[in-house]
Amino acid sequence: MGLLQRNGDKMWLKVAAGALVFGAVAAWRSVRSDGESSKTESSTNGSRGLAAAQFNEERGRRNRRALKVLAGWSLANLGSGIRGYLKSEGARRYFHEMNAGWGAISAATATVSYLKVRRSQQGPDPTLKGLRRAHGLEKLLLADMAVAVGGLGVGAYLSEKGRRIGSERLQGYGPSLMIQGAYFLFFDATLFVRTNRHRRAFEHKISPMERIKKQEPEQRV
Repeated sequence: MGLLQRNGDKMWLKVAAGALVFGAVAAWRSVRSDGESSKTESSTNGSRGLAAAQFNEERGRRNRRALKVLAGWSLANLGSGIRGYLKSEGARRYFHEMNAGWGAISAATATVSYLKVRRSQQGPDPTLKGLRRAHGLEKLLLADMAVAVGGLGVGAYLSEKGRRIGSERLQGYGPSLMIQGAYFLFFDATLFVRTNRHRRAFEHKISPMERIKKQEPEQRV
């Protein structure tokens, strides 16, 4: 029994390490590509700055790309989770059960968010409106990162408690929460860095008067 427990712990550690490495590589590549694209934009536009239409188009394209990545992760979790749940037992069965549940929720969230982004890009999107949306997304991502850190802590707690009381359910749920928390932390952090960098670069180019107007509350008729 002790040998099985040790092998199980090694399996969870390998899966968690794989998720962390995957997230780190994805974050590094995204930030690198974002930096290269910023250099290209600066050299192309020069002193005239980034046009509002270009800013909003790039913002929408980046968000849609991020949501496609999230959808892929969600569907992978859903498919592997259902398959693992049907073919495994004990703690591993609960591990796959939690992954499938998170996959279903994440897939639904990604789908709804993608449709909202598509609709927001169909009509005119003035400069100030685009900047407000970028600010709003950054705040949302910061909140999501806090939730992801909390998920890591809760997962570690459930995993440890499951070992102490001999609960296979908690020993399966805990590692799943840690892996999901690690992935979403990297995902949110990467999108936050790219959104923040793009928004700050655009704000640096716009006129001082536009910066002042951006901070004023919207006038309601």
